Amino acid sequence: MPKIFTPESKIDIRKELLECGFALLKQGGLAAVNIDVITKMCFIAKGTFYNFFKSKSDYMYQMAVFKRNQAKEMLLSYLGTNRKLSSPI
Repeated sequence: MPKIFTPESKIDIRKELLECGFALLKQGGLAAVNIDVITKMCFIAKGTFYNFFKSKSDYMYQMAVFKRNQAKEMLLSYLGTNRKLSSPI
């Protein structure tokens, strides 16, 4: 019987999948990003992975968008109320 995920758990699982893939990418490059390894790291079935992403290409694209958004949020957090860079400390 398939496991039913709550909307919150779907967000958490998707984020974990993207983070695991990025860690593998940093470690060993594109060749290291293996769906079987990622699903084992996240304790989900391979079929579940494809409920979140259409293909490995889609996954890689979504990973790039995810990391770009994280970088953008970090940069915006350094902007003061006058929209100029301020010290993070």
